[in-house]
Amino acid sequence: MAKGGANLAQLPAGFAADVYDKRISKIVAIDPGWTYAISNESAVAMKRPILLINLGDKDRWKTVDVGPNGSNLLGRLSSARYAVVHAEIIELMAKFLL
Repeated sequence: MAKGGANLAQLPAGFAADVYDKRISKIVAIDPGWTYAISNESAVAMKRPILLINLGDKDRWKTVDVGPNGSNLLGRLSSARYAVVHAEIIELMAKFLL
């Protein structure tokens, strides 16, 4: 961020405000990116149920790997569940939709 000239000490007012929305009760994240940026404090504070889904089990990009070989976000979230959609299912869906 420093290369881009971002100064985190001078963020706009309200940037770090609480954005809790009681209408959102559960979260589904498919191949979530930027999971390395989630601090342990933020992960511990997350109390909503979360379903993390990775698409494919081979050649997974490290940036979307939420398991122990990636960011280990799954291990840091107390309310998370995890699923993998295997390549065969993705290929079958692609053929069906064409």
